[in-house]
Amino acid sequence: MALVVGLAACQTTRRTLNLDTSIALAVEIENDVNPDSDGRASPVVLRVFMLADDRQFSREDFLNLYENADSRLGKDLIDTVILKEFAPGEQRIEQLALTPEVKYIGLLAEFVQYQDADALMLLPITDHKKNEYAITLEGTRMASTEALDMRRRAAREEPKKGSTVTISSAEYERLRKLQQSGK
Repeated sequence: MALVVGLAACQTTRRTLNLDTSIALAVEIENDVNPDSDGRASPVVLRVFMLADDRQFSREDFLNLYENADSRLGKDLIDTVILKEFAPGEQRIEQLALTPEVKYIGLLAEFVQYQDADALMLLPITDHKKNEYAITLEGTRMASTEALDMRRRAAREEPKKGSTVTISSAEYERLRKLQQSGK
């Protein structure tokens, strides 16, 4: 009887102190997201992989995870959720309850032009906490909103002589075409 009372007390304490593990994912979709072959924006789907470890996810590429996530991730994969598709310009907060075994969330953005896309992201999870992340999908890039804001600020600033700015191959091609057209 004492064991039952003790377990009930632990559950009550857990609920009172909000010791459950969850994630709130604020997703911002830019108007130019997921361009098709004609450059038109398209809806995009996000897959959420609940992971016990990040090792295998970190080693995989888009196509392996898109086609064979279960076999590629093996025992690291606890569960997968496919979120309702996001339309260009949409903003949404997705909230998911997580089991105690989940230590990482892997994200895969299903971009049409996935070859040169930044379509994978790994987020660490802290136990007994509501983990909050903000991500932005822009063109064929998925990144934390904070990282994209930093890139945008850096792009607006005049680069110092000898400084290096990293851009995607798609952005490079877009800038090259603009330069060739004289704009």
